[in-house]
Amino acid sequence: MNNYYIFVDESYDNEVFVLGVVWVRSLKEVIRIKGNALKVLGKKDHNFHYSDDNEKIKSIFLTEILLSPVNYGIVLFKVPPKTCREYAKYYVSDIVRVLPLTKSLLNIYVKGLKYWISKSCNILAEAAALGIENENAVRLRLNFNKEERAGLEVADYIASTFRMCIRTRFEFCDELSSKVKFIYRV
Repeated sequence: MNNYYIFVDESYDNEVFVLGVVWVRSLKEVIRIKGNALKVLGKKDHNFHYSDDNEKIKSIFLTEILLSPVNYGIVLFKVPPKTCREYAKYYVSDIVRVLPLTKSLLNIYVKGLKYWISKSCNILAEAAALGIENENAVRLRLNFNKEERAGLEVADYIASTFRMCIRTRFEFCDELSSKVKFIYRV
């Protein structure tokens, strides 16, 4: 059984809810992206977050993402999830369904998971009830170390940049669109 690390983060406004999905076989791939960007910036550490970063940081981190061999896709919804079942559908069932992976162990990292669990929401049970496709096994990851957080930062940039490209074309839109492995509209 193959082992993959899947990172999912969102970006949304009043018209669209975008999930950026990044998948890698080794955490080293996302760590390398962050490390290269930090080197260019001359920083020891930085938590990359699209909505908080200035244009220079965005440009450097996006350039490193687009130069990397990581795989990423986009899932588009009209509205954010409002219930436990919707959250499980968006962040687990729909993600597993559209990933071009079969018979694999998928370690899925989602930043907002603890919030839903605190509301007595069993995401994995809800997702299982909705169906886990392609003979994949799923492990949801609640706690992130520094290396795993790098994957979520990449997913945040993919989702946010794609959402911005829906509204306005800018420097990175064409290259991002050409490298996206899938765009799934719900």
